[in-house]
Order: sequence, then C-alpha cells, then structure tokens
Amino acid sequence: MFKPLSTNYTKELTEFMDKCQGLSSITKCDFFKLFFNAWNISFKAETIVKAFKATGIVPLDPNIILQRFNTKQLSRPSTSDSSTSVLSASDWQKVEWLLRQVVSDIYDNQAKKLSQMIHTISVQKSLLQHENKRLKEALINEKKRQQRSKPLLLQTPDKYHGGIMFWSPSKIQDTHLRQHQKELEEMEIQQQKNEAIKLRDEQKKNKAALLEERCHMRNAAKEMKDREKAIKAAAHEEEKLACQAKKQLQNDIKLSQKGNRQRLEPQSAAAPAGVAVDEVVATGAAIPCPQPQSRRERNINLPKRFQ
Repeated sequence: MFKPLSTNYTKELTEFMDKCQGLSSITKCDFFKLFFNAWNISFKAETIVKAFKATGIVPLDPNIILQRFNTKQLSRPSTSDSSTSVLSASDWQKVEWLLRQVVSDIYDNQAKKLSQMIHTISVQKSLLQHENKRLKEALINEKKRQQRSKPLLLQTPDKYHGGIMFWSPSKIQDTHLRQHQKELEEMEIQQQKNEAIKLRDEQKKNKAALLEERCHMRNAAKEMKDREKAIKAAAHEEEKLACQAKKQLQNDIKLSQKGNRQRLEPQSAAAPAGVAVDEVVATGAAIPCPQPQSRRERNINLPKRFQ
C-alpha cells in the first residue's frame, strides 16, 4: 500500500516544482500539504479495494498480471476537420494536415520549411504558455508565504519532554487574547518611541532657535559696544584736541604777557664811562644789576620780589 503513497507524493512534488519553476524552495508547510494530499488520495477504502482487485488477490485472478504484458494497439488521433473555424497554434497536427491539403507538392523545400516553421511556432507557444502559467502560480504561492500569520504563543507545560501535545479551544482562545495583548503592548511601546522621537526633535528645534537668538543678541551687543567704543574714542579725541588747543592758547597768552612786560620795564641809564662807582653811590643813582644767566648762557627772568 505504500507504493501508491510514494507514487502520489512524487506526483504532488513534481507538480509543485513544475508550478514554482524551481524559484521557490519546499518548506515544512509545503511538505505537509503535499504529503497529506498524497495520503488522502492513496489510503481510501475504494482505493484499497481496487488495489487488491487490480493485482488479482481478491478475488483471485492470476491472468490479470499476465494481461499486462500483452501489446495493445494504440489508435492514432483523427485528423478530421475541426468543429471550430479557427485552429489554435498548439494543435499543430491539424495545421499540418491542412497544409498538406493546400500544398500540392509536400516534398518541396519551401513546403518543408513552412511545415517546420509551423511546428516550431506551435511548440514555442505551448512552452511559453506553460511557463507563464507556472510562473503565475509560483508568484501566488510566494505571495501566500509572505502573508503568513505569526505563530501562536502557546505555553508548554513545565514537565514537557517532547511528543504530541493537544490544545483545547479555551487554551487557544487564551493564547489569542495573550497575543492580542502583546500586540497592543508593542503598539503602545512603538507609539511611546515615536512620541519620544517627536519630543526630541522639538527640543532640538527649540535649542537651535535659542542658540540662534543668543547669537543675534550677542551680535547686537557687540555692535552696540563697538558703537559706544567709537563714540568714546571720538569724544576722547575731541577732548584731547580741546586740551591741546587750550594749552596752546595759554602758552600764547603767556608769551604775549611776557613780551608786554619786557617792553614796559624802564631802561636804567648806564653809568658814563670813566665815572667811579663811589661817585655813583654818592650821587644816589641806581646801580644796574647784570642779567642773570644759566649755565647754557640763557637769560633768567627773576620774580619781582627778587628784582
């Protein structure tokens, strides 16, 4: 009975690989699906009865095996006219038959080339249709795998050493509730992360705005300080020029007063030559005092009390 199971599983596996075109690998889910289909097809009551009957065991008939070695005459498909007016490219035998009816000399080189071309186009079309169909099925199968749901969070008992476990509907329902609760917690955590990221971005923007404002205030304070410094420098320069002008004016006044004083001082008559000092003293005339000079032979103006 395991021969039909192997045959059916091989058939299911071949069909699956043909559908996937070798683009998808076989997973555990695919294996179980293929094996379960082969199991259901192989192990049936009518299949088992047919198997015993086909081998001649029940009822006993040894001639059944001998009849399999007899040659059978296979009938060729009819090449009669099709009921449809338009023939498909895959039915190349009917197209070939129509070509033989139209062409008078089928052994002509041009007729042979036309026949080969029809046959090639028909085969290519069949192959492309088959490949396209299998690729579509492979894409559908791959899409189903991508939409596969998450496994349930089933809790194994404490004393579990492997083997088969059975889960009651209440436990499965509790597992669904627990999984839903976990998804809600994950969504809440993700929302908190998003809010934290949003808050961090806002704080970053506020910090950048505060730094920019501080920079503007610092530049404004610097400009004001430079302006005050320029004003103070201009005032100091004006004050310096005023001080110099005042000092120059005072010097000019002193020089003018000194010149006037020298002009207004009386010129004392000098003693005549040949007159003795005693005579000058006897007469009571003022004795001219020589002008005091410094070491560098500069005149020294004595104060009035010392003159």
